[in-house]
Amino acid sequence: MHDLETAKTCFLSALTAMQNNDLPEAESLLRKALELVPDRVSVLTNLAAVLIRLGKYDEATIYAEKSVHADPNNGEGWLNLVKCHEVNGNNKSAIECLEKAHRLDPNSFRILYELATRYQHENDIKQSLLCLTKGRVIEFGDADAYSDFAVALSSARKPDEALVNFDQAIALKPDDADTHNNRGNSLRELKRFEAAAASYEQAIALKPDFAEAHVNRGNVLGDLKQYQAAVDCYDQAIALGPDLAEAYNNRGNALQELRRYEAAVASYDQAIALKPDFAEACSSRGNSLRELKRYEEAVASYNRAIELKPEFSLASENLGYTYLLLGKHAEGLQLIAKHSGFIRFAAASGVSLVLGDDNAKNRISLQ
Repeated sequence: MHDLETAKTCFLSALTAMQNNDLPEAESLLRKALELVPDRVSVLTNLAAVLIRLGKYDEATIYAEKSVHADPNNGEGWLNLVKCHEVNGNNKSAIECLEKAHRLDPNSFRILYELATRYQHENDIKQSLLCLTKGRVIEFGDADAYSDFAVALSSARKPDEALVNFDQAIALKPDDADTHNNRGNSLRELKRFEAAAASYEQAIALKPDFAEAHVNRGNVLGDLKQYQAAVDCYDQAIALGPDLAEAYNNRGNALQELRRYEAAVASYDQAIALKPDFAEACSSRGNSLRELKRYEEAVASYNRAIELKPEFSLASENLGYTYLLLGKHAEGLQLIAKHSGFIRFAAASGVSLVLGDDNAKNRISLQ
């Protein structure tokens, strides 16, 4: 009991010395306390903190590690280790310790801001933005903070969490068209297409000249197989923003679904004129040209898509199908086999070529 009381006296005196910036005295008193109570977490933690302030980082690391080993829920201990790892240039270990401190104190915006900085050093921009924007929510709690955090969550492919924060932003600022539009994007990713369409409509009601919202509404109407309505949306978007390559491309996709292939090709041409490196538009253009039996032009479109995006397997596969239709069987089969896994012949089914199993959707006759 005497040792415990003496240790307590030393510890309290050390805290006073720390407040007075008398660090050598604080170190001496904490060491005395530690001799009497070797496993006391508070003593280990404060001794590590004093040693850090004195620049004795190697020894500080030892005591900080002992403190979190004795109590893994010791947030200050993890933060002490962060400082030690920082001095040693070990940013990844510092992040690991900060994440543990954050789990113990999830509402500390200071920890989140430090995490944001360290993730930025690792070029992990998405994670950095997540931490930064979440910190702003905790520190400020306004509509813009919630909206920015939701956008960061969307970029990190966390649409459920994003939706919660978009809803919070809208509750605080219901007339923000951008937030309604971004909310629609999260709903669409969750395949809640009707709700997404309603969000885009709200964005447009608030801001009728919002070209991107018209494009997004067209996209979700396409998901709902309402292709003519989608075309109408893209037309509105193009009227508002005639330089929107995505609007022309997506309009082409909807026209293709309506089997209006000539109009689709014209729409893809506009997209490519605005964005010459638009590989997806080149590939889709090839699809419409193939439907029009303009096979050589389709081949040129697919080749351009592959030139722009060498790993574009869908364009390569469609190029293979087109080669077959041109009678270039060897080239076609080679491309299809490369991207479909395997090919086998099934004369009994009345089809010369079957991709995959007997229920495969892609069948091409070589007759």
